[in-house]
Amino acid sequence: MRQEQRSIEYNAVLDKQEPITPIYKEEKKPIAVTEFVETDKKEAEIHPVLTGVYHDNGYVVGTNAHTLLARKEDYNKSLEGKITNKKGEIIDGKYPNWRAVVEGETTTNSWGINLDELHAFVRGVLAKLKADGAKKSTIDSATIAFKDTDGKIIVCNAKTLDKALRGAKSIGATEFGNKSETFAHAQTKKRLRRLPNNLHIPQHKR
Repeated sequence: MRQEQRSIEYNAVLDKQEPITPIYKEEKKPIAVTEFVETDKKEAEIHPVLTGVYHDNGYVVGTNAHTLLARKEDYNKSLEGKITNKKGEIIDGKYPNWRAVVEGETTTNSWGINLDELHAFVRGVLAKLKADGAKKSTIDSATIAFKDTDGKIIVCNAKTLDKALRGAKSIGATEFGNKSETFAHAQTKKRLRRLPNNLHIPQHKR
């Protein structure tokens, strides 16, 4: 029923949607893992560890409990097992078991969509909203719907998807796929016994 309702709404929007001009551009530098940490003040008070970057066996991890990026990076050995904020200060506390999140489900159903093309479209949507004078709250809550190769309609918050696609490119991922009904996942290929780079993003709930 959810997909059927989405299909009806999807077709209705297509009939009224104005043309979107894709925006292609090269990223000057990889998105910072700090872009994925918790920034909401109320949530930060409840879960302060989520406002920092976790250093775990060669990975830097950032998450706000909805979106997660784990990327291999070099860092000072003194930071191993520690959480740091944007100023480099240590945040006391135990970080969530992020490995359980990325290893919890082994099957990923690929969207079968070119990430560069999707990203160009997402940028075009956000640019059009801004050019049309949309309020910040409207841009922040804007959603994007598209069909995967199986015809399933995927719905994501536009700004979250933009950030996720930047994250995907930063870890060398070439495709996204569904890990569940509510989360999508992108990763690089595994090497030896190390975990791949990982990125989890939430899909919009209806």
